[in-house]
Amino acid sequence: MRKWMARWMLIVMAVALFPLYGQEGQAAAAATISHDTVNKRVTMEGSRYSMVFEYNGQARISSLIVDGQQTLDTTANSGIYSGLYNGAWVTTQAGISTPTVTVNMTAKVVTAIISTSAVNEIWTFTVTDDDVSWKLDRTFKANMTLSEQGLPIINLAENAFEHMRWPEDGGNFPVGGTLVNKQRKWLGTGTGYDSNVRVAKEQISYTLLNPSTNLALSITGTSNRSGLDRGVATEVRRVTTQTSPTVVHPLRLFLVASASDLQYATGTSLGYSTSECTGHMRCDGASVYSPVAATSGQTDSVTLKFAPDSVDAYYDLGTLYGVDEQALSYAINQYGRWMMQDKKRGASAEASIMKSEVPPLEMQWIGQMIEIFGSPEAVTAYKYGLENIRDWLVESGTGQIVCCRPGSSASINWGTGYRDQASGYALGVAKAYALDGQSSWLQSMKASVEAGLDFTINNQMNAKTRLITNMQNTSDSIYSNDYWESSTGTYNGYASALFYDALTQWAKLERYVLGNTAKATTYEGIAATLKTNFNKDIAAGGLWSPATQSFLYGSSNQDVRHLPTQAAVLKSDLATPARKQQMVAGVESEVYANKSNHHFMNYRDLYISGAAAPSCGKGAENGGWYGTPEGDFFAGYPALNDRTKIPVYEGNFLNRYYGDGFYDSSAWHRSNPYQGCGFEYWFPTHVMPAWGLYAYGYGFQPQYNELVVAPFISADMTGSIVKYRWRGQPLTVTYNGQTSFTVNAASLPTNIRLRWLNQTPGSTHTVTMDGTPNTMIADAGGNVEAVMSSTGTHSYICVTCTVANPSTAGTSFITAVQSNGATLRTDVTEQVGLKFTVGANPITVTQLGRYYHAGNNKVHTLKLVDATGTIIATASVDMNQGSPDSMGFQYGGISPVTLSANASYYLYSMEIQYGDNWYNNTATLTTTAAAVVDQASYGDRIVNGSSGNTYGPVNFKYQ
Repeated sequence: MRKWMARWMLIVMAVALFPLYGQEGQAAAAATISHDTVNKRVTMEGSRYSMVFEYNGQARISSLIVDGQQTLDTTANSGIYSGLYNGAWVTTQAGISTPTVTVNMTAKVVTAIISTSAVNEIWTFTVTDDDVSWKLDRTFKANMTLSEQGLPIINLAENAFEHMRWPEDGGNFPVGGTLVNKQRKWLGTGTGYDSNVRVAKEQISYTLLNPSTNLALSITGTSNRSGLDRGVATEVRRVTTQTSPTVVHPLRLFLVASASDLQYATGTSLGYSTSECTGHMRCDGASVYSPVAATSGQTDSVTLKFAPDSVDAYYDLGTLYGVDEQALSYAINQYGRWMMQDKKRGASAEASIMKSEVPPLEMQWIGQMIEIFGSPEAVTAYKYGLENIRDWLVESGTGQIVCCRPGSSASINWGTGYRDQASGYALGVAKAYALDGQSSWLQSMKASVEAGLDFTINNQMNAKTRLITNMQNTSDSIYSNDYWESSTGTYNGYASALFYDALTQWAKLERYVLGNTAKATTYEGIAATLKTNFNKDIAAGGLWSPATQSFLYGSSNQDVRHLPTQAAVLKSDLATPARKQQMVAGVESEVYANKSNHHFMNYRDLYISGAAAPSCGKGAENGGWYGTPEGDFFAGYPALNDRTKIPVYEGNFLNRYYGDGFYDSSAWHRSNPYQGCGFEYWFPTHVMPAWGLYAYGYGFQPQYNELVVAPFISADMTGSIVKYRWRGQPLTVTYNGQTSFTVNAASLPTNIRLRWLNQTPGSTHTVTMDGTPNTMIADAGGNVEAVMSSTGTHSYICVTCTVANPSTAGTSFITAVQSNGATLRTDVTEQVGLKFTVGANPITVTQLGRYYHAGNNKVHTLKLVDATGTIIATASVDMNQGSPDSMGFQYGGISPVTLSANASYYLYSMEIQYGDNWYNNTATLTTTAAAVVDQASYGDRIVNGSSGNTYGPVNFKYQ
């Protein structure tokens, strides 16, 4: 019936709308121009925009309305105009001779001839229904030096836009919104407002976005200076245009140009920093670029196309289940992309732009993040950053990789001698090659990578064990031996694990791409020796601890399951699958015992035996939280063979992101993950758990010669359609089930290898490819594989592969829910639920559930804890997946846990402010006799309300 009605409605609409369409079915919409010669105003309009040009003693665009929303600052004489500073400001805002304006209604062209004391300008607007193209030609009347310029100056309404996407490097500037506005030394309007901050990129095209209001405006620029290496750029700052009756802080953009390349006023010649707020950024109010010389008769031209755009086009990840798609997209596209510094400047993990640099030891992580941006331009910018390392940061004569700011003698400023510089650089180059496959580029990088690896082999490695040695021991109070600056003792486990990964990846590149089999053999031999000694017990001179079933960070550090070290091991084949399983299980037990929603660096002190780690020791490096090792650690969940972990920890990470967006701090406390510690900076690599989801959940794993897709998804994640870009070409993977996938690729740069994990080695399986059954044998690692070698849409099903899912069996503890006048809330980010006490008999819990309220669509982490607060079990529930049971609950599976008779426990659902609604604590429950509901509870076991009360509500199933 629904299909028939839909067809009937289409017929009716087609008949009704027929007169509006031409023979080819295209809408006959047309742009319009209105010319008010009395008030000297021209209004240009298309279907989605209206632009007003004022020319009564001025030349100014006073209004630009897009999709019904004003985008420009409308305070007096603001909007868009041109200007320059040559001892004094000369602008077209006001006080000039009235321009000569002509309007060609047929061609939809508006021309204005403008004269100021310094320049003559011709403005030409070409109007279509889709956009306005504005060409601005500026001819100088005399020789002059411009210390400031705007060709043009654009003043955007204070809250019109929250993000600024840069297409030539795939980057993003957060420029507004509640969370951004508190970020110090940036472009916010709240507590972080600072008119002295200016940031710049060598680009004049960008898209302005506000997902909160669904507003998008693309400005695409070209110039007669675009052909130069650095002929044009955009500077961005906040200014004050009104103080009464309200204060107004518009976002001001300056387009700057030079006939002989722009030069940076501070920092290195390439625009990297030499100290904070130098290079691409200034914090003293001055221009980012040095004064520009212009000659009499010189003409600078720029064309800007203003076009309404679509917010969704910049945030669309596909259709995702089991994770919060909106939060994931925001984390990647708003915060993660902040790392991109410019089209030829690469990216940085730490306060990108403000401390513009390309630390070699970060390049492995930078590449991982860029992989999930789906932006070929970001890959190109990444490669430029790696080339800058090659050209400036490889020490002449030794090959040592130094750090961190190319372009001047001040390049070497921190991290020299750190044991992960060469490996981070080598892994970064390998990742860049995997992402675009340009062998000529890899050849150009070969010598610098080999120099770095060889320097490490000859100078930073024990010649017998091949383990990486620390630079300093107790003589250095901060143990600055690697990125985490906390390793002590003879050997560095973290740096050794990274170097093993770098050696094995480069051995493949040398052998199969670069054709240097001798070098490959050398690297393979060293890696094999390192692997053997790394895996020896501590007592035998290795780094494996049988006591904690983990690897030491430094051979003299305490045995504390240091997260970055374990994560670095998990990402390669340095440890056996059985040992990886032990490592992950051990870390998880520590997370549960410490009541954590996240994986912290360590819970016990790195230096003091038996002591708890500080909540934020050494800027969080001893005991706090960074997103990078959390995301890398996801590599271990396939080894654990627990498919519930990734959605749970991804959910916790995204809930954490919702809390403050990771703004205004470089790291976070363990005792309060919403409390910043370290510096007031931004670390875009905090978003690494998003990469962990893509790499080890959805299974996208780029190799030097192919794309491996090795899904490890939970049942809640089935049905997802994930968009991905492989070597510049788009593809989608539909996860029809946990062992059934459909891949669509219109172009195929390499083969795609589908991989089913954790089957019995040597077992025989039936894999249907496009409906045709094939017999496959699981390899020694338990992998069953199929290869996609042609374009189009292809389906792959491992019919006989098994998946270890939690049980769905059990009896519902709750038998009825009474609202009891409870109000619905969304006003706080908190874990809420109930306290309950088990009856006279133990019960085994098999599932955790959350109540569905109309309109709920978020993903929630559920947590079962004991009376001490120790976590017993966690589950993830997607309110978009499946249907509630007869009592209104939706469930997530867990590994069954037995609860003791007469013992008390707490059950919580994690809620976010302005997310899904939930009942306040007056709701009451009717239950089975297996346990009794004591009271409602929130936070860390805080109780309130009366017997039988609950927040949420929440529920569990038991046997």
